[in-house]
Amino acid sequence: MKIKGVFIIKKKLLILSRHSSLDVRGGIEFVLDDYITELSKKYTNVTHLATSQKAREQIDNNIKVKLYNGITFVKNILSIRYVFDSLKLCKGRTVNIHFPFIPGAIVGALLTKDTKIIVTWHCDVVLAGLPKLIYALLVPLVESTLKKSSKIIVTSQNIIDSTKLLKKYKDKCNICHIPLKPLNNDIKTKKIIGLPREYIIFIGRLVDYKGLKVIINLYSNHSHELPPIVLAGQGPLSKDLIKLSKHNPAKVIFIDRIISEEEKNYLIENSRFMVFPSNTRAEAFGVVQLEAMRYGKPVINTELGTGTSYVSKDGVTGITVRPNSVNELKKAIIDLYDDKKMQTEFSKNAKERIKTHFSYEKFANNLIKIFDV
Repeated sequence: MKIKGVFIIKKKLLILSRHSSLDVRGGIEFVLDDYITELSKKYTNVTHLATSQKAREQIDNNIKVKLYNGITFVKNILSIRYVFDSLKLCKGRTVNIHFPFIPGAIVGALLTKDTKIIVTWHCDVVLAGLPKLIYALLVPLVESTLKKSSKIIVTSQNIIDSTKLLKKYKDKCNICHIPLKPLNNDIKTKKIIGLPREYIIFIGRLVDYKGLKVIINLYSNHSHELPPIVLAGQGPLSKDLIKLSKHNPAKVIFIDRIISEEEKNYLIENSRFMVFPSNTRAEAFGVVQLEAMRYGKPVINTELGTGTSYVSKDGVTGITVRPNSVNELKKAIIDLYDDKKMQTEFSKNAKERIKTHFSYEKFANNLIKIFDV
């Protein structure tokens, strides 16, 4: 490319991930949007390939997002076309592979050593719901990708310390915290009627690893001792929560749908604090914790050896309990709800932690620095 006698080097980026925000509205997908927003300032051409139940394509200026359908296999969509197109497009590009992702591991293992590979490691593959046999077959592919990569991005030191596959590559690891944009006049709320005057909140996908069965157990047997809880989201456990809310409508308010950003902001802003009881390492970070802390809301979370307990610190911005412990979760909820002084202290610390550790500006600068390979 040449402009008025000056040669301009066209820098291209290929991002490979399991999902895209065009299809799935989760924490990782929102982070991918942030990657694309910032890296499109550095690269003249950004292509993002992901998988979906429905194939589609979107092009916006120098950014192309393409979704491939295929066969669903252990929570991944396998597509031969995805692998072929990825290998075809990698030539002359920096390749950013987001794990866990089976097709990404296949592509990574097949890439040549001279390909510029940057891995983003969100969570441990086997603990993201893959059977151990499949994991054993994937390990050589993942290790091959990690070995050939120039850098590995993780969201917290906890991930490096607790992930066996990463320990031998710790010198390649770069910590890039997931960011949160600060509160401003652009962030709006939308009132939801029918809520109790005071409540605690859970927001997220209604799947097993979110620890919802602990909440169901807790409110099925001890609701008379606990404050009202509002749960918002959709997923396989919806029926269980509908049953629980019908049995105890005064204490369990269930919003059985995907709420808007404005509704989420309203729910968080008017709550006392957030409950985030995830119970497996499939929960790598927990962006919704940041959203609560932005409003100065304490968080009760669990110690998983991932980024969850790094985001909200025990005794500083909330309380951390053991996963799947009904008694510990019950005690934490009661103690925090009854102690206004503790809530005030955690609230102040939560806002400060967002500002000092999870600012968007810090994330953007760090990301660009990492991609300067």
